Amino acid sequence: MTATASSASLARTEGVVAAHRGASRLAPENTVNAFQTALSKGAAALELDVHLTSDDQLVVIHDSHLDRTTSGTGAVRSLSTDEVQALDAGSWYGADFAGERVPTLDEVLELTQGRARLNIELKASGADRVAERVIETVCRHAAADRVVVMSFSLDSVLAARRHRTSARWHDEAAPIVVLPIVTQPLADPLAFVRATGMDGLNYPPRLWDAELIQRFRDSDLTVHGGLINDPQTMREFFDCGGHMADTDEPDLFSSSR
Repeated sequence: MTATASSASLARTEGVVAAHRGASRLAPENTVNAFQTALSKGAAALELDVHLTSDDQLVVIHDSHLDRTTSGTGAVRSLSTDEVQALDAGSWYGADFAGERVPTLDEVLELTQGRARLNIELKASGADRVAERVIETVCRHAAADRVVVMSFSLDSVLAARRHRTSARWHDEAAPIVVLPIVTQPLADPLAFVRATGMDGLNYPPRLWDAELIQRFRDSDLTVHGGLINDPQTMREFFDCGGHMADTDEPDLFSSSR
């Protein structure tokens, strides 16, 4: 697949592999460089993380604190967007990436328009407001049909579902897929998804089997395999009917069922 995808492929949810934090093994995670590199390697989707700044804007960064991946320190929430974007988000990875910035979600939505789907992970901090701002931002970019919103925090995905159905958006937000991320076995995954009103489940491949996947597909629910870096595991997951997964491995970016 080339770096530019057709509108039909953006709507497709069969065999979609998302580059986890962009091409994070080739460039500093969650930067424009990492996303551009993933697209150039054939990625049809990108996975990323968002946090709110002090001026209520969404920036793309994994950690709640700046220390690991930028030249700054302290909580992302304590700085304005301009202050966060003034930091160096590349030197920690390598001197060749000095000067990389923390992008905003707006910038990534613009970068990927007509090119890639997005899997947006919400962090638990400020669950309701983060969810509301993500839904608002995605709708403003008319990107609802190419976005999955996910979180380890049930409160966050419940908030996303609630804001998605707000009368404010009419039907604009309806195509956004909302998934909880669960890494431990559930007694009855399908019952859990139905009880919480989710659109499917992000669940490790070791916990999916062909029968469970078929039950989800029969219920028109999304089957996400979480983070998969092993080629055989990826093939088996898609062969069983899985819809999508994330990966760190550049060689798997263009994998599809």
